[in-house]
Amino acid sequence: MGENPQLAGLKHLNRLEQVLARQAMRGTGAFEGLVCSSSGRVISGTMSNMFVVRGTELLTPRVDRCGIAGVMRSIVLREAAQAGFTTREFDLPRSELIAIEEAFLTSVRLGVHPIEELDGRSLRTSAATLLLRQHIASLDA
Repeated sequence: MGENPQLAGLKHLNRLEQVLARQAMRGTGAFEGLVCSSSGRVISGTMSNMFVVRGTELLTPRVDRCGIAGVMRSIVLREAAQAGFTTREFDLPRSELIAIEEAFLTSVRLGVHPIEELDGRSLRTSAATLLLRQHIASLDA
């Protein structure tokens, strides 16, 4: 994604970069693909926001230069903080994906969706993520 701080965080109608990224996934069998900024930072999925779980810390990529601060992303940040997670935005260089042990995607359609596999590696899903997923889903009811 091109970096444009004036549009960063906003959900606008120009979704061409995400559409092209989604198109590039055709035939891979992947559920979702991650999108990086032009400077090599992981920003989001093609149709979702991403969170990394490290114990009771919940991290999500910054969307101050590009990307969308999704509605579900905001809900997860709020609810996770109330549930005792430490939450923060961070810079996630693509090269650091190898160190991720647990992560999930969010969108209004997906809710909280654990990432089971990343670059061919299996990721774990903790009880904390499953409880957060269940809690967020119950807000819809």
